[in-house]
Amino acid sequence: MSKLKENLRLAFSSIKSKLVRSLLTMLGIIVGIAAVMSLVAVGKGVQQTILGNFEKIGASTVVITPDWSLLSESNAITEDDIEALRKQVPLARYVAPLSSHTGSARSGDAEDHMQTSDNFLLYAYGMDIDGFNLLKPSMIYGRSLSPMDYQDGLPNCLIDEYSATIIYGDASLAVGQTLEVELSGGISGRLNIVGVGTFDSLNLITGVAEGLMSKQDQKDLASASVFTPLASLGRLSGNPENAKVLFLMAEEAGQAENAGNLALQILERRHNSEGQGNYRLQTMSGIVEQLDSSLGLMSTLISVVASISLLVAGIGVMNVMLINVTERTREVGIRKVLGATPNDITLQFLAESVILTSIGGVIGIFAGFGLARVLAAYMHITPKFSLGWSAASLLVSAAIGLIFGIAPAKRAANMNPIDALRYE
Repeated sequence: MSKLKENLRLAFSSIKSKLVRSLLTMLGIIVGIAAVMSLVAVGKGVQQTILGNFEKIGASTVVITPDWSLLSESNAITEDDIEALRKQVPLARYVAPLSSHTGSARSGDAEDHMQTSDNFLLYAYGMDIDGFNLLKPSMIYGRSLSPMDYQDGLPNCLIDEYSATIIYGDASLAVGQTLEVELSGGISGRLNIVGVGTFDSLNLITGVAEGLMSKQDQKDLASASVFTPLASLGRLSGNPENAKVLFLMAEEAGQAENAGNLALQILERRHNSEGQGNYRLQTMSGIVEQLDSSLGLMSTLISVVASISLLVAGIGVMNVMLINVTERTREVGIRKVLGATPNDITLQFLAESVILTSIGGVIGIFAGFGLARVLAAYMHITPKFSLGWSAASLLVSAAIGLIFGIAPAKRAANMNPIDALRYE
């Protein structure tokens, strides 16, 4: 125990005496560990956010999307198709079509409240009452869309809280405003904002990368997302609005795939396209598996990059320790003359190397926590820190010091004490 204390004392004394060199040596370790910790925390935060939104939608939901590379306009999912599915798929609780358009909009009557004076980018999503029941938006100000809005296709819409805040400065000011819209497909007219809410599940389905990671870009472009009855989009364009995506929620999770397959058969039969693959079916569990696979690949890439960084850092540690051994040759000779064994010398330099990289690891962990919070704030998510990853990072740091410190330690231990004492 006394030898261990002595080695630790000598190690800390050496690190402190060459503080700048020690910090520069730690830098590679700090950068590598910080990168791993921050990206893992952000990645897990993204995963938690996405899976949380999937849980809101439910495991009993399937998504049917037309393959637009194969599909002609005559085979698009129409309002008649939706009604047929509701009647002929007894396992379905909700059959919810979704249509979307991009375009531009400007305030029709309240520019004094607007934070942007010119037109702004608009994402308009059309759904029927089944869709809003399935996705369960949370209202904050105003009211939700009423059955009359859906039935009569009234030009009313909801706007998400973030967009309302960006455009009007205060989300509560959006209620009662009118938007003059010009959308793709020749759609133009006016939409009345009747409510402000959050639509996390819909953002997830319509594009998780956009929903989670481009809100700052949306702010820079002064963009907004609005949600209106499917029939309202049809009235604006003068033509029935076809569905670009179809959600189907079964009564029970175990019935989801059967209900989805039956819906596919009905769609293919109605459009005389059996076996042509015009429609694709995805279950929530399948989407989650794809997500896990993608995040796993991302984690692997992060690990590879971090390993390269730590390898370079380890080589730097070995070089610095070799310099330390050279500079302290006479010290090694004196210790050997006074009775220190080769093992004592080896442990002395190994202790210094391990402590050096371990301190770098600790600093890297805290730096990673800070960087993760900055990235998460930018992406509007909550980072998820892992005690297991922190412990593993610390162990890896210590292991780097041990592995790359062996050669310098052995070199010091094998010195001839007479030659060491003569060293100038």
